[in-house]
Amino acid sequence: MDGLQDEEWLHYSYVGHTETWKVVLLSLNINPKFAELEKDHYAYFSETIIKTIVLDRRKYTGNVTNSQIRERYEIIENRKYDGKYYVGNYEVNLERFVVFAEKLNLKPFPEKFLKLFQTKDESNKNTEEVTKPTNPNPNKNWSINFLKDRVAYSHDLTEALKHYHSLGGMPPSAFEVLQHMSNNPIGDLVVDLKKKTLTYRTQQGTNEIDLKNLADAIQRRINLHKNN
Repeated sequence: MDGLQDEEWLHYSYVGHTETWKVVLLSLNINPKFAELEKDHYAYFSETIIKTIVLDRRKYTGNVTNSQIRERYEIIENRKYDGKYYVGNYEVNLERFVVFAEKLNLKPFPEKFLKLFQTKDESNKNTEEVTKPTNPNPNKNWSINFLKDRVAYSHDLTEALKHYHSLGGMPPSAFEVLQHMSNNPIGDLVVDLKKKTLTYRTQQGTNEIDLKNLADAIQRRINLHKNN
């Protein structure tokens, strides 16, 4: 079989986010273990270049073409800020991605991927209802976990999350938080939107973090709630 077994789908629901190229394959119902990224020196150091996914034709027997894979990669890469599903330069939040894929009515798309992050009640809806955009009182979907940490950018991060929570909708991506910090500077933070880094002072000197580390900090501060 070219797709994933039930336990493999569960694995991705447990990890929560994974590399973009794997999400491309998952969205086409292809098991990522049947493919790898092309070894490209320039692609490794670039954040914007579309990576080349190579299928192992000895293992993969399906009819998805290389052109379809590339087209799907372009959609997922180019709509990442619209969908707010990126948690770093190369990783995707799977739950946010599935929600956006439903709203976009992305086809073809594995039914098991759609159901992966749905509640029991939602799983009983028909396909037409599932693909309709919904916005059920978004403020109740998440709340802020006020941690008593001593990270130098703790206050700024809290203020950014308060801002996005007041707007409603899904939790902000790391890049959105970075943009908010850039537009509302407090203290000695230095935000570089081009490099996607945040520099702050500590007692030991300055420290720099990238989007991946910022995304992890955001996840620790967010409580997700399922709607009844």
